[in-house]
Amino acid sequence: MNNPDEGATGTFWEHLDALRDCLLKALAVTVVCALVAFFFKESLFRVVLAPKEAGFVTYRLMGDIGRFLGAEGMIPDDFSVKFC
Repeated sequence: MNNPDEGATGTFWEHLDALRDCLLKALAVTVVCALVAFFFKESLFRVVLAPKEAGFVTYRLMGDIGRFLGAEGMIPDDFSVKFC
């Protein structure tokens, strides 16, 4: 059986100090990622909102497949999505 005390070397305060270090590192990484995302927000939004345009690559592919299979009436040629 596993001994519950295995790997638990250190006092409560040492474990608390290690937890604090991990939390500070996670916070630092979160802040850095948020700053990078803020500076590249236009590019990020362009990627995230790409499916709202009729020329999106997946829509073009589905249209080509539909035309190949003879389902032309079921696939709209042009559409747009507007956000409030």
